[in-house]
Amino acid sequence: VSTAAFTTFSNIRNLQPPTYTLPTSPASWWAEAEKRLEDLLKLPDGWDGYDGSPVRLGNVRITTTILNGVCRDNTPIPQFVPVSKGGLQVEWHTAHVDIEIYIANPGEIHATRTFVDGREDEEVHIRNDFSAIVPWIRELEASVATTATAA
Repeated sequence: VSTAAFTTFSNIRNLQPPTYTLPTSPASWWAEAEKRLEDLLKLPDGWDGYDGSPVRLGNVRITTTILNGVCRDNTPIPQFVPVSKGGLQVEWHTAHVDIEIYIANPGEIHATRTFVDGREDEEVHIRNDFSAIVPWIRELEASVATTATAA
């Protein structure tokens, strides 16, 4: 198992690599992603003006595992959104599709894909196998590449 993709995430408290093969090189945006995730770990209690808890470390760890498993260098950097009870949402929004991965805890992960053109939304519940969302990410990459080429 290659751990090369985890080198840029070394500051996030001794991440453990998943049991499947990782990309041989990290996406160019991973240093920025690491910084954003570290910032979410530092949120104060009540960050949302109510009883919001900082993002839990386990949710950051599983997020890095998911990103290492499904993202490539041409994957757009996602947005990371804290959820009030220590959860984390990973989001990609484009002109054609929205992909959101909600992580309540490492064992409770829901992913949705919403099409702007009105096609039926898709939702999957995932645990350790992220293969169901790999085609979503590949289509997202292709859509972004096509949009960039047309511009």
